[in-house]
Amino acid sequence: LKNLLSYDIQGLVINGTTGEAPTVAWEEVVQVVEETRGSLDGRRLPLIIGTGTNDTVSSMKRTELAGHIGADAVLVVTPYYSRPSIDGILQHFRKVAEVGIPVILYEVPSRTGIRLPVDAIRRIMEIPGVIGVKDSTASTELTRSLSQYDTKPVLCGSDVLFHEMLCHGASGGILASANVHTEAFIRVF
Repeated sequence: LKNLLSYDIQGLVINGTTGEAPTVAWEEVVQVVEETRGSLDGRRLPLIIGTGTNDTVSSMKRTELAGHIGADAVLVVTPYYSRPSIDGILQHFRKVAEVGIPVILYEVPSRTGIRLPVDAIRRIMEIPGVIGVKDSTASTELTRSLSQYDTKPVLCGSDVLFHEMLCHGASGGILASANVHTEAFIRVF
């Protein structure tokens, strides 16, 4: 973490899915948040905490708990495994956003088993409290499509596509290997 602080990063994600979020107990998330804050040497960085699950009530509860430990935003994956309808997914995000912590939609079809259509993502982005989307679709298609509209920020979630996604309208990225090779992603700018 000390290495990261030497760069102009805009925030940290705790309990993202690369960190095995579905298998991490909430007590462990709290511990990681506390240790992260202790490592910041008083520096204030926004913390985004992954709270999404395949269960709406559980996602709402985790989002509420994230607020109690100081999350500035939450990362909420499209409900996985059960493959709900588009209307069910929209309702899921509405309910999570009602908790009152800013929500970043996390679109990662390789993990969730469902790829949301662009119009569904646009509808989710219109929900009050949803502040952006992390595009981990492994292509630039979604980012390019969303950049045609006046939409909330799109963040690249595919490390190898970072530069290309920035060129196609992404506002930044939430990147798995940026915590290890930060300088490689900072140089892109």
